[in-house]
Amino acid sequence: MVEGAGCVQVVDDATNIQQLRNRASPLAGSHTFSSVTNAAEIVDRQVEAYNDHDVEAFAACYDNDVVIIDSAGIELTRGQAQLREQYGRWFGANPALHAEVVSRIEIDAFVIDAELVTGTPDGTMHAVAIYHVGETGLIDRVQFLP
Repeated sequence: MVEGAGCVQVVDDATNIQQLRNRASPLAGSHTFSSVTNAAEIVDRQVEAYNDHDVEAFAACYDNDVVIIDSAGIELTRGQAQLREQYGRWFGANPALHAEVVSRIEIDAFVIDAELVTGTPDGTMHAVAIYHVGETGLIDRVQFLP
């Protein structure tokens, strides 16, 4: 028996458990639980590449069709090629750039990082990044919150 959301249901096998989890999760729909082994792992790699200013290693963590938006839903970046170009300039213009993950929440294919970014032209920035890791195992969506 599985209890949750005010109901009780008999679960016969692992497939039914997976279906129950997907229905119960407000983030369900884009993934099954087994489709992403560890979303935080790819996010950690992109943070490391960011701090190394290695645009190729950084871009390799992102899906070819990645979309990055701001808190208002305005598109900042579309596609790995544009990401490579934008971050290549950003790394080159800011040699002291460094991101520190202050806290993290992991939920299935989502990784939500509170970050402290130093070395920017505006000084230290606090940011929240919501990463989604797609079926390819790469980051396919990012939303930045101020």
